[in-house]
Amino acid sequence: KNMYIKKKYQELLKYKESDECLNDLLQRNSVKLITIDIDGTLADDDSKISDENLSAIKIAKRLGIKVILATGKLHHIAMRMFTKKQKDIYEIEKMDGVYSHGAYLNIRGVNYVYRKFNMIDIEFILFALSSHNVLKNAIFVTPTDVYVFNDDPEFKKKYAIYESGVDVPVNGPAVKSLDKRYNAVLLTNIKDILMIGDIVSIEIFEKIYPEQEPFKELHTELFPELESRFK
Repeated sequence: KNMYIKKKYQELLKYKESDECLNDLLQRNSVKLITIDIDGTLADDDSKISDENLSAIKIAKRLGIKVILATGKLHHIAMRMFTKKQKDIYEIEKMDGVYSHGAYLNIRGVNYVYRKFNMIDIEFILFALSSHNVLKNAIFVTPTDVYVFNDDPEFKKKYAIYESGVDVPVNGPAVKSLDKRYNAVLLTNIKDILMIGDIVSIEIFEKIYPEQEPFKELHTELFPELESRFK
């Protein structure tokens, strides 16, 4: 009896890991759309994405099921999580997705902005940042680029400056936020912030660069001011 149970258990495990199981699961439940969060779901704790997961996505697409990726990252930043081989085999860059916490869509390789700051909102935020003297603590995000402001002449000597649209290596010398996600374009004039274009996200940190004094009133003063307008 124990041998029979063990055999059936092994057969069940084998079936669970098979393409047949995935086909049965999707077809019997009439699944038409799957949305997958890249961070922490498709990717493991080391931000690595397995070929097994991508193979499952390929099967789903072969069955006529729409698959959409989702992440809080920018599209070109998220694409760095995949190997070149994975991009080529599974055509990852052509997959539709929702990026930057839902601020814009990437459909067939084209960005469609869904949510962005209008000029009045940006002016309000810039005024609040200036009032607390923390413009240098903010990161301005568009669907294609990340920008930071710093007008200190010495700053250029410490950090590389990149042209808009250039995707620099993750490990290259660059202006980075504390979570190491971004390489950024440096702006040296406040008015240039207003010329950025479609700003879909503004991230504010206690400090961005190691040599900065931390802005300890970020959560007790600045955020409450901004929350009164952005909820």
